[in-house]
Amino acid sequence: MDRLRYRALRLAFALFGLLGLAACAASAPPPAQAPEEEAEVPVITPEAAPEAQLQPAAQFQLVRVFYGTDRAPTKATEGKDAYFGGVRSTTGITYGTALVYIPSGHRVGELAGVTLESSANLAKPAWLAALAARIAQDPRKSELIYVHGYNVPFVDAARRAAQLSFDLKFPGATAFFSWPSEAELIGYPGDEGDIEWATPHLETFLRAAIAEARAENVYIVAHSMGARGISRALVALAEDDPAAFGRIKDVVLAAPDIDRAVFEEQILPRIGPANVTLYVSDRDKAIAASNVVHRYPRLGWADKAVLIAAGVSSIDASAVDTSFIGHSYYAEEPPVIRDIQGILDGTPPDRRKGLSASQTQSGLWVFDPPPRTSPWWVPW
Repeated sequence: MDRLRYRALRLAFALFGLLGLAACAASAPPPAQAPEEEAEVPVITPEAAPEAQLQPAAQFQLVRVFYGTDRAPTKATEGKDAYFGGVRSTTGITYGTALVYIPSGHRVGELAGVTLESSANLAKPAWLAALAARIAQDPRKSELIYVHGYNVPFVDAARRAAQLSFDLKFPGATAFFSWPSEAELIGYPGDEGDIEWATPHLETFLRAAIAEARAENVYIVAHSMGARGISRALVALAEDDPAAFGRIKDVVLAAPDIDRAVFEEQILPRIGPANVTLYVSDRDKAIAASNVVHRYPRLGWADKAVLIAAGVSSIDASAVDTSFIGHSYYAEEPPVIRDIQGILDGTPPDRRKGLSASQTQSGLWVFDPPPRTSPWWVPW
């Protein structure tokens, strides 16, 4: 990409920001601290974070999530760059576990009050042992893997992974991979390069989290730009380790910010027969902005040509996408969360409550519109 186009892209997304078109950030982060140089990665053993710490108090819950990241670590414990920043690591993948606080009174789809309490890096063998032990606690040996999108710091990736795990009532282990998003609205062009750079590391993480940790039923949720990384990583995994790839039961691509034709022509034929669930919306302003920047429609855009293909369940979430930006409905709208629960249970779309066949496009599923509430006043 030449310098002029790079500057044009940054300017475009700065203007979108002024219009309120924030993309994937789960919430406004605290004020950023001054950039720090890459910190030495401390490595601890599971004994340093005993299981007793996971016992919830009566008024809240603590959710443990496992992570892998190729972000450079920082010395900060607060702010946007807490634990890990938006710079690429020079030492490969860091593995660890995070404890996330879910407040009392939490409602499905809410991220408010969900807080990253602590993050502890582990040597890979210790991480694998802890993850395998958690997976083994579930009779189905299931695992949920989450990959975030653009404009997301490490802290918010951990919070979102835990919130999804909690709201989905997922019985197995939950893990997430955090690539070095700049976590800035105008950082979209840089994030595009970072997700491409991170893709081989994501494949390595998948192989470790699936095969080496001995998971048997794996479900992946990838959001927005994260869908680009997971798509390419799955292609590589299918070629390099078909056995591990075969343990993936469903791949949920939520508001995927990837070229529709690229996915259909270059990705999908190479990851069959994987089950893919595609959530799209025509109310998603972030995907609408990406359409403009990239000239061609994104996979997550709902128009008259939503991808319909064998092995893909395409679902239009426009009817339940009620937020202003309309880009995080997969984790914020209760009907979508319930639908993902149905995916985890193995229920096909035609048997999941709240879905109907589209009247405008064959093969497309749509969410039933929410019931209209009566006004508090009664006209005479």
